[in-house]
Amino acid sequence: MSRQSERTVVEALLKEHPYALFVFSNKLRSQWHFINVKYDNTLEKRKLFRRITVGEGEQLRTATERISLLDLEKYSNASVLEIQTLHDEAFDVEAVTQEFFREYRKTFEKVEELIDWKTEKERKRLFTQKLFNRLMFIGFIQKKGWLKFQGSIDYLSALWEAYLNILGMLHELLDLRQCLFANKGLDANTVYQRKLDIIENNLYGVDIDIFAVNIVRLRLWLSLAVEYEGDNPPPLPNLKYKIEVGDSLIAPSPATTGV
Repeated sequence: MSRQSERTVVEALLKEHPYALFVFSNKLRSQWHFINVKYDNTLEKRKLFRRITVGEGEQLRTATERISLLDLEKYSNASVLEIQTLHDEAFDVEAVTQEFFREYRKTFEKVEELIDWKTEKERKRLFTQKLFNRLMFIGFIQKKGWLKFQGSIDYLSALWEAYLNILGMLHELLDLRQCLFANKGLDANTVYQRKLDIIENNLYGVDIDIFAVNIVRLRLWLSLAVEYEGDNPPPLPNLKYKIEVGDSLIAPSPATTGV
């Protein structure tokens, strides 16, 4: 059921049940919505619909903490209005937001400390901020259901696993390009040209194992060669400075090496 459909049902039920907790699920009962309706302090008593989502791909820790506040065993003699107040507090957006930013700050500072660059602190902070902004944006559009990778709705986790297989990254970028240019017709005509452009401009990799590096280079060349149609294929791209041997965890920042 869509959110608008849920709202329509709740609006109808509120006429006879003005103080209630509304619960919806999908047919498979794998996704649940707990809905609280709070009335603001204006004369119109505008209704505020607040929702806690439980299901695959959701942050269950926060949902569990908030829903646990709805336990009424300790309030057996509470009135209807007191129970509604408890519900309103459980769905308090400000409290959830404050908790989020406390956890965000702790994680941000931890990641910032792990960046072992011999450079000024401000540059490390700006880099960490840019990284977190991008991850949060991807997380948002993933939650909206706009991003899927290899059938998984947990786009970031699936993409991280595919990082071990750089071909997964190549094919994901190829699919994204095809979606972006499907209506404009501005992209290269052949899959070969698209793959070549991605390999030359978008893919980079570092591994401490030289054997793994050589295997990745070979797999990229094979993935490209299989798409070529014709009798006179051009030279394969030089991957020496694209897929390199190194330690991505403790290596210095490129900014300090002059690269």
